[in-house]
Amino acid sequence: AGGLAYWSADIDAASANYGAAVAMARALGDDAELANALYNLFFARRPASNTEEWYDLMRESDTSLLDEALEIWTRLGDEQGMGRALWGLSEFHAYRGEAEEAESAVSRALEIFERVGDPFWVSWSRFTRAFGRVLRGDIVDAAADFMPTLREFWASRDLSGVTLVVAATSTMLLLEGHEVEGYQVAGAEGRLIASTGIM
Repeated sequence: AGGLAYWSADIDAASANYGAAVAMARALGDDAELANALYNLFFARRPASNTEEWYDLMRESDTSLLDEALEIWTRLGDEQGMGRALWGLSEFHAYRGEAEEAESAVSRALEIFERVGDPFWVSWSRFTRAFGRVLRGDIVDAAADFMPTLREFWASRDLSGVTLVVAATSTMLLLEGHEVEGYQVAGAEGRLIASTGIM
């Protein structure tokens, strides 16, 4: 229920349901479920009625939920979980404009996902790192992450992922002063959204 609410942008309901999941996992003494519930709750740890309030939530200097999840997953030897917690920390730092900390966390996550062979999380970790590099002006390294990510999203038919990479590429081109190409790529993004109904 929390996941359905979160991905429907109902952060109030997501917060309530994710909070209930944490309480239930604690009551059952199930550490694996608790770590997963803590990870989920981090992204909706209090109600937020609009996008700006959610951005404010993500910028708040409280990583205790992710820290606890990471500690549990580390103790359990759950590398997949450890990678997810590190990815979450990278998002936290990115929203706060802490580029070096964000890249460090997502690079550690990427190493884990590459080691365990999880193509979905490899792609999302590369995308996260690449977009942070775009915002820092590190275009060469961003492109080095975007290109394999685009191929992987396309191969897995992850249309939302393809759309996000195309949108980020448009942003990258515009930031570099390539306006014509940037708007052309943005047009491709718009066409993809219109023809697939994605987003």
